[in-house]
Amino acid sequence: MNSIFIVYLGRLYSSEKDHLSLHGLLTFYLLADVIKIQLITKSKIMKQFALTMFALLAITFLSYSQETEDEHLLDGTSTNYYYQNGMAVHVEFFEGQMKYKWIAGPNKDAEGQEKYRSRKIGDKMYVVNIYAEANSSFVTLIFNFSQNVMCSSALIAPGTDQEQILFEGGIIEHVKLKEN
Repeated sequence: MNSIFIVYLGRLYSSEKDHLSLHGLLTFYLLADVIKIQLITKSKIMKQFALTMFALLAITFLSYSQETEDEHLLDGTSTNYYYQNGMAVHVEFFEGQMKYKWIAGPNKDAEGQEKYRSRKIGDKMYVVNIYAEANSSFVTLIFNFSQNVMCSSALIAPGTDQEQILFEGGIIEHVKLKEN
């Protein structure tokens, strides 16, 4: 006669040595079904989690690849912005370039042109990034054309005697906005 071995609640039973009650055997099968259902449920949850993570990674990758391309969303736009400290700048955006001229303050009449990148961050709101290779300066401008306000943050000539860290706010006037 063949022996049947069953592991039941951590104890090994053999049909030749021990007699299992019908109740015990049914309990074992019911527990096995519950465990199987729980394993299936956990397996489904893990599959759903894995699919969700894959989808998030795919979306993140697509978003990242889109964000790594330079965007020139303000090409065709010009404006003047006036800082609270009395300085003012006229800017024009075209073909991925930002042309600027100081119209008030100690740098009045100084002008230049730099490459720019931009992102739309809200309705008529843009963040602009400028890197001036000549002196390794970083400038970030945030324009809110709906409320006619702006903010700038800059690290000018880092690592030199002329190094400056700026964080200024101002108002925008004479806006000619062309959203691309």
